Amino acid sequence: MPDSKKLPYLIKLMDDESVVVRKAVIKELAAFGPSLDQELSKLDIDEHQKKIIQDLLKKK
Repeated sequence: MPDSKKLPYLIKLMDDESVVVRKAVIKELAAFGPSLDQELSKLDIDEHQKKIIQDLLKKK
């Protein structure tokens, strides 16, 4: 099971210049499965950031 404590760090790494890092972040976020929305709602991120995450996961 993914560690929700890592989410803030994963979100920050989404902007990393390295394609390898971004792919790893997407893989980690995808591991949350359906619970990702619930975990994201616990964080202080706006709807725009949530949408970006969801869009990235759809492209995966």
